Amino acid sequence: MLQKENIFKTRGTHKYTPKIFLIFCIYTTVSILFFFQTSFLNGKSYFGQGWDPYLYIWVFKWIPYAISHFENPLVSPWAWVPYGLNITQATTTPGLALIFWPLTSIFGPILSFNIATLLTPALSATAVFALCYEVTSKNIPSFIGGWIFGFSSYVIASLLGHAQVDFVAFLPLSLLMIVLYAKNKISFRTFTVLFTLTLIFQLLISLETFVTFTMMLGLFAVMHFLIFKNIQQIQKIVCHVFVSYLLTLIIMSPFIYYFFYDYSNMPHILQNAAPFRIDLLNLIIPTDITSLRYAKTHFTGNPSEQSGYIGIPLLLFTLFFSWRLWNKKEVRVLISILILALIFSFGERLNINGVATIPLPWLLIGKLPFIDNAIPARLMVYVFLCISLLLSIGLSQYVEKKYCIYLIGILSIVPLLPRNHMNAKNSWWSTACPRSKLFSTNEYKRYIRKNDIVLFFPFGDVSDAIYWQVITHAYFKTVNGYGNFIPSPLLKWTAIQMMVQNNPDSLQAGKQINLFAIHNNVREVIMPKPFWKQWKPILLQAGWSDHIVGRFSVFTRTKHQ
Repeated sequence: MLQKENIFKTRGTHKYTPKIFLIFCIYTTVSILFFFQTSFLNGKSYFGQGWDPYLYIWVFKWIPYAISHFENPLVSPWAWVPYGLNITQATTTPGLALIFWPLTSIFGPILSFNIATLLTPALSATAVFALCYEVTSKNIPSFIGGWIFGFSSYVIASLLGHAQVDFVAFLPLSLLMIVLYAKNKISFRTFTVLFTLTLIFQLLISLETFVTFTMMLGLFAVMHFLIFKNIQQIQKIVCHVFVSYLLTLIIMSPFIYYFFYDYSNMPHILQNAAPFRIDLLNLIIPTDITSLRYAKTHFTGNPSEQSGYIGIPLLLFTLFFSWRLWNKKEVRVLISILILALIFSFGERLNINGVATIPLPWLLIGKLPFIDNAIPARLMVYVFLCISLLLSIGLSQYVEKKYCIYLIGILSIVPLLPRNHMNAKNSWWSTACPRSKLFSTNEYKRYIRKNDIVLFFPFGDVSDAIYWQVITHAYFKTVNGYGNFIPSPLLKWTAIQMMVQNNPDSLQAGKQINLFAIHNNVREVIMPKPFWKQWKPILLQAGWSDHIVGRFSVFTRTKHQ
């Protein structure tokens, strides 16, 4: 039966510290069983798909180097030469690079990134376990709640290549600080320090998540007031949360300064978020990321953003506990936030198997500053966070028999199990690291001098340039880079425009490349074999000398150019 006491029980936080470590070890073991491959350890593959992980690996290399060499870590001269790669304006993860710096210094950035990604589900699950346990004081319900969040469709979908929005452990940790402070378990000073730290690291990992979390916190305060009809109950928390935000803005003022530096020259809408929204049917129909995948759907976006799968059992349990616990005002606030987050995740219009139907609030909310760059599908992180809490509370308050708790947990978890890689020839969760005769040995040192500026083909977001830079220990600088956009000063060059479009003007291309190279002190151009037929004659005619090394042509600018 439902217990009558307040669901927020008081318990000494020191008593479950060893338990938290044990729970983390269990979740980590589960993550290893699901995702680990030996190639993660020997540098032959990286966790994820596509080119996005290159940027995270690069940041894992750059941040420790910059800080240890007393350089500005926020703008790197290694990439987008001569303008520099502003990491505050790109989807980088400097916060993760700081956290895993010790591992990077020992094992290198690729292995460090693989470990960080492998631990992401476990850390997120453990953080939610701690939150649920503080709320319920029950082990098994809290463990189930942690699993639901840490191994949710949202987290495992983002593992494919979006580390900046995948590492979400600081969201439940922030809420845990609020709960502890509301229960007078920590002082104002302790709360301010810890909550500010969670905000700082969240900002350093993902500006997008920081912004949406702030929005959801504001909505939580509004819903709390509307449901409790008493502003005094939340006024103190809101004021002290505001103090932490103010401290965060002060401490992070250099980060904020560089974000707005040259802001007028960067596109204010960095990505088209319209296709990346949750389809209504995705709530009950799985995609390729889970073991129970179903291919015959017309969901928009790609598997890494199709993160709405909750599963029929968990959805039914969520509805059931929402009904049974509706008389609890605290739970009513939680349910309200769950509903709002779910509606927001649907985007501007409700999609049903790929067909857009009725307009939704995001049509207006998505136009707000900074929110306009948020991808609606990523609001599912708050849906799963609310579901985890709700399920944990429901199991602890309503279900008395342990076997029923286990049964509900199993039925909720099994549909969410991630896609198995054991039987696949090429794992869904990893990508083989590029290898070449030029860069996998010291051959590159024959043609490239230390700190030379190198231009790579192709130019844009499908280049391996920053990866080669990492494995050569930043031996050279590169005109190439990676991020949501190419710096506008670079795009003003005709040569760069031709390379981005891969459409050279045979009469002007050589001249324009020489003009760009001389002006920006580019000494080498490195071109993979697929581009030889179209571009090689142009560079040879423009006076560049050519050396073929494996699948690359290394062009060197001659003195006569």
